[in-house]
Amino acid sequence: MKNISFWVLILFCFAAQVKGDELYLLAGNKFDGTVIKWSEKQISFVLKGTTINEAFNIPVESIDKVVLNDSTIRVPGEPSWVADRELNQEELAKAGLIKTDNSRGDASIKQSNKEATFERNKGRKGNDVVFEGSIQKMSGYTNYHITFVEGYYSWQSVLAFPVHGYKANIKASLFKYPFKTPDKFIGVELLYTKNITDPETTMVDSDYAIYETGTYSEKWVWSATQSTAEANINELYASFQIGKTLPYDITGAILLGYRYLRFAYDIYGVKGWQQPEYGGEVYTFDTLQNTNVLDYRVSYHLPFLGLNLKIGMTENSWLNGNLIWYLKSKANDEDDHILRKKSSTSQCDGSGWGAAVNGKINLVKLASDRIIFAGAGYEFMKISTAGIQTQTYYADSPDFPENETGLTYTDIDNEIKLNQQAITVFLGLNY
Repeated sequence: MKNISFWVLILFCFAAQVKGDELYLLAGNKFDGTVIKWSEKQISFVLKGTTINEAFNIPVESIDKVVLNDSTIRVPGEPSWVADRELNQEELAKAGLIKTDNSRGDASIKQSNKEATFERNKGRKGNDVVFEGSIQKMSGYTNYHITFVEGYYSWQSVLAFPVHGYKANIKASLFKYPFKTPDKFIGVELLYTKNITDPETTMVDSDYAIYETGTYSEKWVWSATQSTAEANINELYASFQIGKTLPYDITGAILLGYRYLRFAYDIYGVKGWQQPEYGGEVYTFDTLQNTNVLDYRVSYHLPFLGLNLKIGMTENSWLNGNLIWYLKSKANDEDDHILRKKSSTSQCDGSGWGAAVNGKINLVKLASDRIIFAGAGYEFMKISTAGIQTQTYYADSPDFPENETGLTYTDIDNEIKLNQQAITVFLGLNY
């Protein structure tokens, strides 16, 4: 009986000796480990089950309290807080973080520059909420390219609609830290975009034919026009991400999301030239400038997978980059040639990719640890899809003497593509 009591006492003492510290964050999270260094601005904390080389530097503004292994409570800003202290080799060895070489009486201690993501100011439920507004200077085109083969001739038309102009964006983001270790997180982002100016460049339409027989080939461009475009451009973006803080203040994340873009154009006027017969006279014209001659609508449905990398440049500035793959992209369009009384529709499938980079800097820290930030960036995307176009005359066209009402052409090869880039400036609030 005495032997049993002796071992119970030994186990009790050992358990008390290896008990670690408890870190409580304002976000509501609790972590077990060891505080190895104290200062007025931050602590260095080693999570239970990790090594001293994986210590996190945690700002005091993210900390609620620290309960030491002897049940002493330390609270930032109160006299109980330790302003300047670092565990010595004996204490580190006692905590099981290093091994001492008895023959030399010292230990080699290294600590990585790994930073925790606590520079972000979280709410009481462990959330990081961000609201952001931005203005984008856009450039590029959405276009479709149809091909109709007739004997030795391949008749083709390319219509390109500009995205040049300015857009306004509103974005809301929510990040949570529900994992056992504070270096992992999940996040959700929602974005809405609307153009605030009409395109600065014109819509262009080029019609040509390619004659091919054997090794001989010749191209005949028989029409080229340009028109004024009025646009209504909208975008919805949603993404989910899961990420992890890496050494040297680098954060990586995997993105999964969906992007929807819709372009609606009203086209006015026709200016250009035509050559109705091969080798014949070329006619120029500039007419109907106040007349709606064509309406075009196209929507892109873009599920995507991506990678994000965020690098801390200084304590208050970051560099952020995305690489996106648009998987199983879909493009649906409708072209109403109002003058010809003809409607053309397509459903196309394809893929694409994009990339973005931006820089961000904290400007002002407000009450309740809210932060105003600003930044600028650049992004581009390329989408390529292919499918079949169907053309239908919904009324009698003035182009032909016969009545074409109801006449339909099918199986016309079509490619719908989007190439756009943007320069962005943004301003936001981090809760």
